[in-house]
Amino acid sequence: MKRFISIIVSLLVILNVTSICGFASENLVLNPVEFSAEDNSIVVSGVIKSQRDRIPMTLCIEKDGEIIGASETFAVGSTAEGVPFEFSPVGLNASTTGGTLNITVSAAYVEWCTSTTYDFFGADNRLEAMEKLEEALAAEDDTAFVEHIHTYEDALGIDIDEFDDLSDSSEEIAVRNLMTRRYALPEDYNTPEKCELIQKAIKEFNEQYKEAMVLADFFELDSASELKEWFDTNKEQYGLTADDEDTEADEAEMTSYFEGILSTGAYLARRDSMDSASSMRELSILMKHQAILQTIEDSNQYAVRNVLNEFPKLLTRVDYSAWNKLGTTKQNAVCADVAGESYSSIKLFEDAVNDAIEDALSSSDKGGSSSGGGGGGRGGSNTPVYIGADTSGTPSSAMMFTDIEDVPWAESAIFYLYSKGVVSGRNSTTFAPNDHVTRAELVKMLVFGLDLKDEANNKKYFDDVSSDAWYAEVVSIAAAHGLIKGDEKGSFNPDAPISRQDAATILYRAINPESASTTANFVDYASISDYAKTAVDYMYAKGIINGVGDGCFAPKDLLSRAQCAKMLHLILVN
Repeated sequence: MKRFISIIVSLLVILNVTSICGFASENLVLNPVEFSAEDNSIVVSGVIKSQRDRIPMTLCIEKDGEIIGASETFAVGSTAEGVPFEFSPVGLNASTTGGTLNITVSAAYVEWCTSTTYDFFGADNRLEAMEKLEEALAAEDDTAFVEHIHTYEDALGIDIDEFDDLSDSSEEIAVRNLMTRRYALPEDYNTPEKCELIQKAIKEFNEQYKEAMVLADFFELDSASELKEWFDTNKEQYGLTADDEDTEADEAEMTSYFEGILSTGAYLARRDSMDSASSMRELSILMKHQAILQTIEDSNQYAVRNVLNEFPKLLTRVDYSAWNKLGTTKQNAVCADVAGESYSSIKLFEDAVNDAIEDALSSSDKGGSSSGGGGGGRGGSNTPVYIGADTSGTPSSAMMFTDIEDVPWAESAIFYLYSKGVVSGRNSTTFAPNDHVTRAELVKMLVFGLDLKDEANNKKYFDDVSSDAWYAEVVSIAAAHGLIKGDEKGSFNPDAPISRQDAATILYRAINPESASTTANFVDYASISDYAKTAVDYMYAKGIINGVGDGCFAPKDLLSRAQCAKMLHLILVN
């Protein structure tokens, strides 16, 4: 780089820049300087008013009398305005502090040059900006957060007008997304390593900001055509039709559903049922749900049957073991019962299907036998996995879970925990391994698994935990042992699903070990909240947790019942 800069300086000297800049500025016009905060780079472009073509151009960026960047290119292709040019982005050192940059562009052959200045926000300004954001994030103060992104928009490198153009409701969704992230920041910027850490935080914030704008834009769309354009633009980057851990829906099949439904105004009207999303990942799942529900509303029993057969991993609460006991006639009757109805959530549809299945089974019991063949979805299995009341390998008080073949890595853990009375199924044959674990359910499994007691009878209930709730006792015990804490409103949120990082934190408190000596090797480690990193480091070091694929931990993703069983089992047996 130093050699390259020296060559550029030599060229500028040869061109006698100092003597000709004032003369040629009107013939060499610069566009406004573009700056990318993500990679700390400057882009300079413009046009030269000349009849020549392929004119060699040089760029020199100077700060406080020192050259900090340089580049070269060609002005190519004559237009009505002149011959345009654009230099490749010039990446500045991450440790460059804020101040005025002097930018000089010169043209060979015609011996013209021009200069301009640019107010640069460097490592010092960015650290200050990120510190303010982190303070607001730690305090969960969204008002202060919004004020800070306005104050420091230039240092952060964002287009704040894009945020300000949002409606109040969409702005709230964008802020909710932005408030989910935490950033690792140094105390100062006095070493290159610390400056690189600041730059990394800026890049992560910009990525989060872009996602927040895309998420908010979804709720700003006015027509089905705009929705289709939004979907086509973002479907690959955010995996809007791709298989994922939560749904595993067939991508080609799901894409066909989207292609037909996105063009209708009815699907656009379903956005109110998706406004709980705080990330594009969550929105992706909700969009898939609503695509299915719109199909149910618009279609007949045969479309419903196709949905049940094609998407068992989306419909995690449907009792497929009971569904498979029905003959074709009874299955068609179930589909007819739920077809053409409007459901606002996938849970309501699943409940309706289960009720219709139960009615069909009751009718079968009263009216004679019904064959179990024909039309069973991929979510069912005719080969049960036996879960017994002991671990000897021969089930006693046998229980059949027919839905855990797709999680073979968790089967032994589920077997063990059931034998100890720590977990149970949704019913006699269904474990629902892909269902999300609520905070109350995790506490119950943990208290039962570790056989925790409240010897001092120190009852502690949260504001949202009534004394007669089924989980009241275990929540009280967990609180007495310091495993759980309420939020700033004094609430425990027992029915809320728990994230992977929060589950790791609670489990870590329960076993109360020493801190791990190594850092967990996850590519998304920076996205793990600070309060959870000690727990994640320890769990990773002990082999209790591992990634969800591609080296990621996915800290904000919701914990599934199978994942929870695996973690608990490893803790209990170790």
